[in-house]
Amino acid sequence: MLKRLIFLVSLPAALSAQNIYTPNNTLVPPASYFSYNYSQSQLNSFQSDVQNGYYGSSCVVVSNSSNAYNCHGYAWNMFQVNGRQVALDDPNYGAVSTYINDNSYISTSNSSLYRVRVRYSGDHSAVVTAIANRYLSKWGAGPVVRHAPGDVPPSYYSAYAYYQCNFSSYLTSAQLDNGPIYYGSSPSFVATTGSHSLNVSASYSPDYTFSTYPAPMPGISIYAQSGNNVYFDKPAYNQQGRYIFVTMNNGCATSSTQTGIYIGDPSGARMAAYPIPASNEVNVRIENIAGLPNEGNNLTKRGKNSEAAKNLYVYDESNNLIGDYSHEVNQADIKVDVRHLKPGTYYLKAVFDNNTSETKRFVVK
Repeated sequence: MLKRLIFLVSLPAALSAQNIYTPNNTLVPPASYFSYNYSQSQLNSFQSDVQNGYYGSSCVVVSNSSNAYNCHGYAWNMFQVNGRQVALDDPNYGAVSTYINDNSYISTSNSSLYRVRVRYSGDHSAVVTAIANRYLSKWGAGPVVRHAPGDVPPSYYSAYAYYQCNFSSYLTSAQLDNGPIYYGSSPSFVATTGSHSLNVSASYSPDYTFSTYPAPMPGISIYAQSGNNVYFDKPAYNQQGRYIFVTMNNGCATSSTQTGIYIGDPSGARMAAYPIPASNEVNVRIENIAGLPNEGNNLTKRGKNSEAAKNLYVYDESNNLIGDYSHEVNQADIKVDVRHLKPGTYYLKAVFDNNTSETKRFVVK
């Protein structure tokens, strides 16, 4: 069995590959790039040994065997923006040392810190996971394995050095709903009132947190977040300073970075509703096309070309009319009582003098 292991991890073939750079933009020696050339039956046999507990009961295969990359490519090249993986030769060409010598990774004594890189004395690299006493590493051409630090092939020996990443993530793209993707550091979008989703991507696989400014009015209300997606309600037009801030923390020694994403306004008559979600009442503010408060329901006073609101309706998610607040549209602030409504999604519809309309989503919790 040991002979099979040595056979699987020791027969590299030269590889002509796109150049690889460290996060601090140092070229990793091209001579260190290679790939394996094992048959599928050989890969399957070794992976079966791992799954059957030959190297320890803690070992769990999380990704299948592959000739394309090895432990060093997995651990040190996994933060590449383009997501490429390659096998890297460290003993002969110093591939891993390149990441350390240019301070992309710095030595740490915290061997349990999430995402720390681990060097083994037997030419092996691993990554510390969020699970206590568990590493992730690629075993030569074999699988990616989650394992206890000591449950590794004997030729890897033991862990001896630990390195924490030392670079900041930065935003690479942001996409509002199904609109175009924006690349850069300061995205700006135009969004209608109502519910939207924002998807972001950043370099070096960070964890994301989102916040808004200003809040609660006339800001943006975040009502859900999932990974790098945030879902928010935009309450009104003609009010400046709407931002969603995305903070990116990749667990490195450097501090987290934050980018403000500006959400702009198209022109036209608009409606605001807040807070979202609501439990007692929803405050509604309606503006005419100039951004001025309504002047009441007197069409003669407002003029035939007025674009102020004349009706305000409430609908449930099935488009059933459940409330009519048209008699209140002349007020600067309209209060919609939602205490009698079941938790769920509802809609406000404002109809204007020119027969245009606008719908605003709100949530009752």
